[in-house]
Amino acid sequence: MNSVGAATPIDLSGVYEVDGLDTWDNFVIDAEGVLHRYALSASKGLEQKRHLQAALRHAVSTDDGVNWQDLDVVLKANNDGTWPDLVIWGSNGIFRTMPGGRHEFVLFVTGCNDPTQQRIGVTRSNDGQNFPPPKVVLDPTPEMGYDITDDDGILMAWRDPFVFRDHDDGPWHMLFAAKAAMPAGPPIATVGHAIAQDDDLEQWELQSPLQLPRHYRQLEVPSLVQRPGRYYLFVSTQNRPEETDNAAKQAAFRGYVAPSLLGPWEFVYGQTDLIYGHKIYAPLVFKRGKGSGKYAAVAFFSEDTKLPITATPLIDIEWEMDEHLGWERPVFDFEAVERFF
Repeated sequence: MNSVGAATPIDLSGVYEVDGLDTWDNFVIDAEGVLHRYALSASKGLEQKRHLQAALRHAVSTDDGVNWQDLDVVLKANNDGTWPDLVIWGSNGIFRTMPGGRHEFVLFVTGCNDPTQQRIGVTRSNDGQNFPPPKVVLDPTPEMGYDITDDDGILMAWRDPFVFRDHDDGPWHMLFAAKAAMPAGPPIATVGHAIAQDDDLEQWELQSPLQLPRHYRQLEVPSLVQRPGRYYLFVSTQNRPEETDNAAKQAAFRGYVAPSLLGPWEFVYGQTDLIYGHKIYAPLVFKRGKGSGKYAAVAFFSEDTKLPITATPLIDIEWEMDEHLGWERPVFDFEAVERFF
């Protein structure tokens, strides 16, 4: 029992926290019931400088995300002049069964020798823990309508790859944070798109950027869910990315829906694309269990919460048919994180 006046201890169930470290942009791979969680991490106290010290950590949960066992860093900057020499950034991954029954974890990462020259790479592992240095698979290019400058005053964007298969037997697609060039005026933040040329996932053909119905000064960490007859795209945005915290950045989690990857994309809730505000950032959706039809998301807590720059518990997602809209609405269990505000 707590003594009179004592603070109530925080129930850390589901949180991924490592003593002495900040943990932020993170994703989960469900590998036959074992949850593998990967998160960017750096020493506490660095504030925005943490982005130049980031490495990718790995944790696992065998109790459906209630507890996480930290397994240390799995990818970090090479610091030897070869890519990525400076830092590892936004990542995502898949788990699949290969011919002969062998399992494979494939991670897609952003790496930088310089923050203004982001590149997307791939690395693979049999156990989810031991990965060789990533290999570049998608270089930034102004082809296909992309802008790879900071002419709008915002850092160039060629990062946060999200890879998925279009249904069970279709091609593999990659979405990523990007900018689209405009005929006049500054570029716009949007989602880049590439299609794999084979199942090795090392040769990608760049496609035109997605055409979204609304634009913000910065867009990051796209993820996607396929439901019957619809594609659901989720992104995080900032209106003031030059600020130092998510409240001042006007950060938000947003969603769009379309009958195909090429659109037309509409606001996920009909009148608005807003799903949630700044208290959590970079929610990334993942599939729970092969063939289960269930999804969840993970994010990290913003600076003005009880566990700043710490990875959240799982946020379950339900789907409710909206007859007026003509599609299902995603319903996120934000109560799972709001107790930490």
